[in-house]
Amino acid sequence: MKPIIGFSLNGLYRWSKDLDFLLKNLRQNVPAAQAIELSHHWTLKEILKNARHLKRYRFRSFHLPKKNYPQWIKDLNQHQRQLNLNHLVIHPNVIKNWAAIIESKIPIAAENMDKYKKKFKTMAEMAKLFRQRPALKLCLDINHLATQFPGQMAFWQKKFKKQIKEIHLSAINRNYYSFAKQPKHALCLFDKNILKGLKIKDRPVILEGAVPAGRWDLAKKEFALVNAHLKTLK
Repeated sequence: MKPIIGFSLNGLYRWSKDLDFLLKNLRQNVPAAQAIELSHHWTLKEILKNARHLKRYRFRSFHLPKKNYPQWIKDLNQHQRQLNLNHLVIHPNVIKNWAAIIESKIPIAAENMDKYKKKFKTMAEMAKLFRQRPALKLCLDINHLATQFPGQMAFWQKKFKKQIKEIHLSAINRNYYSFAKQPKHALCLFDKNILKGLKIKDRPVILEGAVPAGRWDLAKKEFALVNAHLKTLK
């Protein structure tokens, strides 16, 4: 089976707030992309309006926001027939309303946190979370892991192989999270030096880096780099 690689629209939405425009351009410029991750930067109405564009992707996820995630979970579940999402991604450190998580019919994947967060960064913390909430899946962020526990990368992927449902390759520059302070030409792609730490080839890979506006050449280069690496894995 060919690797399933795609993009988080978080890294592209600064180009345009027009979701239809972004989805059409993504398909035109990186036609080999087979995965996509949506986010709360667009309204539910806008997402539903563009649901037809999502059908071409083999994998579809939605990254829940830090706030108001219970309402998003409820709304996305109500429209799952149109969206056909594989799962929802959430930062476990923001969860306060577990009822919303438990009641979701769409599977939810918790992401291992970056070095700036206070918890859910270590293997022990994530293992405890999965024991307490066995229905949860794992969205494994390779950059978050590599910048904190580079010697544990292979072990994490082995230990949580059953839970891993999505891979993130993200930016490690903290300014990536503050788009208002970032110029449109900012370059926050993933750290290519840690790509060799990715050992799993049969999970969808989402590229989260903030690509400079209009630079599809860089998006295609990142895609090709990851694709080439995954093809070397057995």
